[in-house]
Amino acid sequence: VIEWMKRMKKQVKPCLSGNIVVVGAGNTAMDAARVAKRMGAESATIVYRRTKKEMPADEHELKLAIDEGVNLVELAAPVNSSASTCFCDSGTEMCFKI
Repeated sequence: VIEWMKRMKKQVKPCLSGNIVVVGAGNTAMDAARVAKRMGAESATIVYRRTKKEMPADEHELKLAIDEGVNLVELAAPVNSSASTCFCDSGTEMCFKI
């Protein structure tokens, strides 16, 4: 994820589209979702298996993400994914168990 964010930082114009899902809720997940929105993603959603109260991300990091339009889904986890779903493979479905 860090390498992907570095590549995105070098982009001059938005290069993403579609709906981006970030699984996890640490500071890096917050940053990845925010970068995805800035780079043109229609939506960015953070999916976390626990509650917001239990997230490892700093409170201000979550606030920044939400302020930038990132969605949050609590108490959910991926049940089906593939390596191609990591960031911007449009048309890929990802299912979540709640």
